[in-house]
Amino acid sequence: MKIKGLDRVVILVRDMDKAVRFFSQKLGIQFTELPGAEAMGMRASISLDYQMELISPVLPLPEAAPAHIKRWTQLLGDKENVLVALSFRVQDADKTVSELENAGVSIEMRFDLPEIPAWSIRNLKELIIEEKDTLGIPVSFVEYERM
Repeated sequence: MKIKGLDRVVILVRDMDKAVRFFSQKLGIQFTELPGAEAMGMRASISLDYQMELISPVLPLPEAAPAHIKRWTQLLGDKENVLVALSFRVQDADKTVSELENAGVSIEMRFDLPEIPAWSIRNLKELIIEEKDTLGIPVSFVEYERM
């Protein structure tokens, strides 16, 4: 598997607006929110330039919320934020799937999105790995093109 490097650090936050204000006003990091993420029980904002993603659960979580969002929401508890995942950029997500499976690493979920105009990316393929196979560290692998 050809890992290009760290794609982004994912931080779960209790208050998305407060977190975006902090990072933008204090550190100059600009985020773009992903439209429609509420359907999965979350708000998601990303800064590809600074390799950060902020996720905030929308409570109560919908029944259809992905399992990893449900787990992460429990981790948040009464905290303001939790570092929840590392995402690595790969050259070929499909090849990465077979290499991970051959190594005994299970994929919990896969997202394939043709285009995310708000984030200026297309052909997104994201693999979320079963935490039992990663020492309990939430890990994902992504492949995408910038528009």
